[in-house]
Amino acid sequence: MTLPRTRDREETKTRDIRVSRAHTFADDVAHPAPRIEKSADVTPAILEDALGLPAGSVAEPVRRMPLSGIGTSCRLYRLSAKRVDGGALPDLILKIGVPAEDATGFWSDRYFRREMEVYRLLAEERSSVAPACYLAGGGEAGDPVYYLLLEDCAVAAQPQFTLDESWGRDALETLVTAMASLHESGLRDTIDPSGSRDWRPLLELDDADCLSRFVRRFADRLTPLERELCALVAAHAPHLRSLVRAPTALIHGDLHPLNIFFAADQSSVKFIDWQFAGWGAGAADLADVLQLYTPAIDRRVLGRDLARLYHRSVPLHRERNYTFDDLWHDLGIFGLLNVLKLPRLASNPLLPAGTVLRLFKRACLCVADRHRDWPLLDDQIRRLLDDPR
Repeated sequence: MTLPRTRDREETKTRDIRVSRAHTFADDVAHPAPRIEKSADVTPAILEDALGLPAGSVAEPVRRMPLSGIGTSCRLYRLSAKRVDGGALPDLILKIGVPAEDATGFWSDRYFRREMEVYRLLAEERSSVAPACYLAGGGEAGDPVYYLLLEDCAVAAQPQFTLDESWGRDALETLVTAMASLHESGLRDTIDPSGSRDWRPLLELDDADCLSRFVRRFADRLTPLERELCALVAAHAPHLRSLVRAPTALIHGDLHPLNIFFAADQSSVKFIDWQFAGWGAGAADLADVLQLYTPAIDRRVLGRDLARLYHRSVPLHRERNYTFDDLWHDLGIFGLLNVLKLPRLASNPLLPAGTVLRLFKRACLCVADRHRDWPLLDDQIRRLLDDPR
C-alpha cells in the first residue's frame, strides 16, 4: 500500500494520541473501550471510532489475517479494511493477550496491564519510539481479556535481524540513539514525580526457582564455571542492583531483535511489546542490546563507541552528573545480572531451549570478556560491593 506523506503522518499521529487518551483506557467514562475477545469482534464501527473517522465511512468486510509463529504471549492479527469511498485505511495489528490459564503458568495478567499502561504514558509523552496505539481494553479486576489495536510497524518498517546476525554499525547507532530518546524523555522524577506508578521491570524480579530449574534442565550443557557464575550472581544480585548509578527512567526491558523494527533505510526505529517495561537504569536496555543480542565480535569492536554515543545522546546525564565512567560501570553490573535474566526467560515453554541456552552462554562470555579471570570473579564482585560509590 502507499504510505501517507510525512505531513499527513504527523497529523495522523497527533490525532492518534488524542484518540488514545479519549478511548483507549477505562478511566474515560464517556468513551469506554469496547470488549474485544477475538478478531471477529472488530467491526467497522470500532475502527471508525478508533481512527477518528466519520460513522459509516469504513466498508465491510474487515479482513483478518492471523500472524502465527510470532507472539509467545498473545494472539496477533493483521486487520485491513477500505473506506466506503474506496480509499485505503492503514493496516493495523490486533494483539489479544493469552489469558493466564492458557499460558502454561509463565504469563500473568500483570504483563498485559503493564503494557496498556505504558502505551498510555508513551502517548502522553509524544514518544516516537513506539507504534501508535489506537485502542486498548481489558485489564479490569478478574477480567482475563486484554487487547491492543496498534499501528502495523511492518507497513512502514521491517524487522531486520535474527538473533544470530550482525546488526551493522549504522543500525546499531540508530537503535542506540532511539533508546537514548526513550530514556531521556522518560526520567521518572520528570514524568512521575508523585511516584504513583510502581513499575519495577518485570524481568528483574529475582526467582530462585527459575534458576534452579534452569540449572537442572541444562545440567549436561553448562560448564562448571557457568554453574558457579549463576550461583555467585544470584547470591549477590540485590547488592549489585543497589550499586547502579544511573538516574531512574522508563526502560523497555525486553529489547531483542524481534521487538525492534527499523525503517527500510535504518534511519529510525520503533519498539513493540512493552509488557516488561518499568522504571530502571537505561544501561539495562543498552546491556541487553550490546551483550545479549549483538554478536561478540561486534560488541568487542563497537561496544565502547556505542556506549559513548548513548551517553552523549542523553543530555540529562550531564545535568545529573552521570559520567561515561558511571555508565561503563553500570554496563558491567547488568552484564552480571543478565546471567539471571535468561533462567527467568527459560521458564516460558514457548521459547526454544536452544535459543535461551545460546543467549545464556553469550551473557557468560560477556562477563568473561569483562572480568577475564573467572576464578577471581568472586573477589572482584566482592570488591565491587565494597566500592563506596
